[in-house]
Amino acid sequence: MLANLLRAVRNNPRIEAHQTETIPQPATQSIQPGTSVTSDRIVRLASNLSSDRLGTLKRMLLEDRGYVAPDIVTKRLFDSVLDTNTGLVVLPGGELESSASHIASYYVDTRQPNLAQQVRKAAQTEIKERAIHVFHRSCGAYGHFLLDGLCALALSRQMVRSEGLKIIVPKFLPRRVQEVLVELGFPPEQLIVTEGKVLVRDMSLSNMLTGVNSFKPRQDIISCLREFTDAKRNATPSRRIYLTREGAYSPRTARNEVEVVSEFQAHGFELVSPAYLSFREQIDLFSQAKVIAGNHGSAFANMVFSPPCAQIIDLMPEHWVGYWGDTGYAERWLLNLTAACDHNYTVILSPSEMSGGPCLPNAPSELAAIKSTTDLDAVRSVLTTL
Repeated sequence: MLANLLRAVRNNPRIEAHQTETIPQPATQSIQPGTSVTSDRIVRLASNLSSDRLGTLKRMLLEDRGYVAPDIVTKRLFDSVLDTNTGLVVLPGGELESSASHIASYYVDTRQPNLAQQVRKAAQTEIKERAIHVFHRSCGAYGHFLLDGLCALALSRQMVRSEGLKIIVPKFLPRRVQEVLVELGFPPEQLIVTEGKVLVRDMSLSNMLTGVNSFKPRQDIISCLREFTDAKRNATPSRRIYLTREGAYSPRTARNEVEVVSEFQAHGFELVSPAYLSFREQIDLFSQAKVIAGNHGSAFANMVFSPPCAQIIDLMPEHWVGYWGDTGYAERWLLNLTAACDHNYTVILSPSEMSGGPCLPNAPSELAAIKSTTDLDAVRSVLTTL
């Protein structure tokens, strides 16, 4: 290990090695076994399309409504380099850390020769304090911030608080991330806002960096998040809310949203722009929600704060099917989240066009833009059942 440290110093003289202590080998701290998630909720798919994508979505959503949430593995790493621009983590031996590499592969081709060595050599700053890394490169999207980053922090909160771990906050994240962390009781001096490539002497992380809790959420971790955020689920919810995509992370829009909003408002829905609400306001709003509707997107992640049996109405553009490849993870994330939360789920699939894409690993590109035309007949049909 000392040889690795000295090699790092030779590669970058601005980084000083700690020669007064013996740094232990990386070790797995804990493993939480995976769980099977099922629910008796109602799942419906409404569409007037006749396309291959509709058939694909039917198979994805209706043939298997449950899933297996995988093990959560927490690790403590020493002398690793974090590239905050891509999310890569490079181990002392020059290998890419596997959990961080999956999301990173959408921002950089991880198959490039000598990529890991180049990242290590480029480290110009250092974090000497013990730290935790929970925010992967896609946590600029609210759903990933909440279900991956904040859930990982909730899971480790006792260790973070009792042992005073610093929280690594990549600079690319919206400013409100820091505001949420302070609101949750972490003082500003506990946050390390950083950018570029950073040598982290002592870093804890988990395989939640893969985005797994967004795609296959664990009910115990969601319960942990509610406790962490002091979220109370209203026993008698009554509000109907329609979520706009104002201030959204991804370029997806509906051409006829004015008409769509009018239909929902005629059925007692409030128009809400979550991006302009504080974190606490979002928690309180969703805790009172009986029905949640809107164009497919991250704002739906707040359903974790809604009571059981809430009704979710997902206005999904046709080109969301296959947008992230053929794994089915992106198409099923709301289906799986409704299972974890015991919510009823209705998808209205509407025609759309996409410019660019699809988004695939090791083929980094700008997010493809989707413009949809929401199927108003399908919307009216669903609204009459409420």
